Amino acid sequence: MSSREIGPVNQRDPIRKIAPLLSNAPGKSLPVVDDAGRVVGVISESDLFREPNIDVIMVDHNEFSQAIEGIENYRILEIIDHHRLGSLATRAPITFINRPVGATCTIVAGMYRSERVPLNQDIASLLLCGILADTLILQSATTTQEDRDTAEYLANVSNHDIPTLGREILQASSRVSGRTAKELVGQDMKEYAEEGETFTVSQIEVEDPSEVLERKEEFLAVLEKERNRGNKLFSALLVTDITVLSSIMIMAADPKFIPHLTLTKIAESVYELNGVVSRKKQLLPILSEMIEGYQAE
Repeated sequence: MSSREIGPVNQRDPIRKIAPLLSNAPGKSLPVVDDAGRVVGVISESDLFREPNIDVIMVDHNEFSQAIEGIENYRILEIIDHHRLGSLATRAPITFINRPVGATCTIVAGMYRSERVPLNQDIASLLLCGILADTLILQSATTTQEDRDTAEYLANVSNHDIPTLGREILQASSRVSGRTAKELVGQDMKEYAEEGETFTVSQIEVEDPSEVLERKEEFLAVLEKERNRGNKLFSALLVTDITVLSSIMIMAADPKFIPHLTLTKIAESVYELNGVVSRKKQLLPILSEMIEGYQAE
């Protein structure tokens, strides 16, 4: 291979893209350029085996499929979460805090209090907003007494009224008009792995699901594109009506999986989920059971 055939890599390229190029490069090294095409360094195969110099604390998630790209190359120092445990492996022992509460912000606020670190109004406001958003103003099935007590404490510190602040949060997050289907599907999308299958479930909270249903084909197109990316079993959007605390789900699925959907179908690719508002506590167990039935066939 001549030097003219040696292409550079961009400094933003992920390791998974660079590694195969390095294995075929003369001298096992490649020039690194910035976005303007200027050489900013050289990367070699030996660099791939060096201890990473980036430390990470994973908050509100513990599955690699939901983490930032390249997480496997970083040093994970801690995990603070309230979701189910995924297939996680770390290189060294870490601090892992996982508690069955409605919001990770409840855990973080508790850490402030247990460590006797003063909470200013700004931080208390942010943590309170996180709890109210995650628990649908303390009404979700995942809400615990600890969430309620912590929210009350943070409201006193931040001088907020919980019902008023909660309504403002949900009204802001439930706006659908003027936003693309891609943006809405991607704003809170989580990827999961069950029984060797991968799938995604997004969730949005709205005051009236009718606007989403009117744009069903637009949302299905986005979900189908996401499903095809990585050959997933399905990609779904959980649309939660915050006025009645119930949901519908729009799903783009592998045709072989559709017969195993034991849900009430109200329209093509649309299913009714009465009383379901929590993705992790209510919906995921239902989906897991259906995937098990699909795999057992």
